[in-house]
Amino acid sequence: MISPLSSNEVVGAIPINPYPHVHSVLDSLRDIGKPVRAIWNLSPRLSVPERPFLVGRVQTMDLPISPVESFAYIVLKRIFDLFSAVFGVVILSPLLLAIAFLVKLSSPGPILFRQERVGRHEKHFTMLKFRTMHRSSTVESDTAWTTKCDPRCTAIGAVLRKFSLDELPQLFNVIRGDMSLVGPRPERPHFVAKFRNEIQRYDMRHCCQVGMTGWAQVNGLRGDTSIPDRLQCDLQYVFNWSLAWDIRIILRTFAVLKDQNGY
Repeated sequence: MISPLSSNEVVGAIPINPYPHVHSVLDSLRDIGKPVRAIWNLSPRLSVPERPFLVGRVQTMDLPISPVESFAYIVLKRIFDLFSAVFGVVILSPLLLAIAFLVKLSSPGPILFRQERVGRHEKHFTMLKFRTMHRSSTVESDTAWTTKCDPRCTAIGAVLRKFSLDELPQLFNVIRGDMSLVGPRPERPHFVAKFRNEIQRYDMRHCCQVGMTGWAQVNGLRGDTSIPDRLQCDLQYVFNWSLAWDIRIILRTFAVLKDQNGY
């Protein structure tokens, strides 16, 4: 849309779709002999608060960033995670040793269960848990969905899973930088490949660090619950993150440890 703003200049409102035809629009206005200004309508959710500037010979502009790309997320959250996880390991060390002893007595096999998970930017890492099931093939554990009263669980394992105590070794994942205390729960590669093909925007949850607990989990979306509903909570967290919200989620996590979907 082109209209005269005054007798001295012309203003054009140019939506994003016909952007490739801007040169032809400028050519058609060349004979007018007046300054031409453009209003860029990029999208309803995208605003450009600053004017374009040159980087070398390329026109660029600053755009608003997601909270998970901010200094607070990258630096302050990491500092908070590291100190909290180290403190947690020290304080909970007697409990960790007791659980390790019980797991070792419960059935043959290792104390820790190691499994490949997908983290931030789809980077794969080895997540740690206390073993809660009888030993089985790697294919089964990587592709089978855990259900209520799962026959693979040991007696002590069922109790650990009920109260999420099997997740405590992930404090070492947090210290190592694989995970955060709070974020979308990391999923197995098999299910990531499945969900990204079935659920729109599923991969957007990987733009932030995965966590031991998350907004979906404190809202009851644990275990065999709706993946689309979990994703909505995860994306709400991604687009509205704050350190205060992390602390709120941690406090709520203690209140929902005994949950009907914890198995």
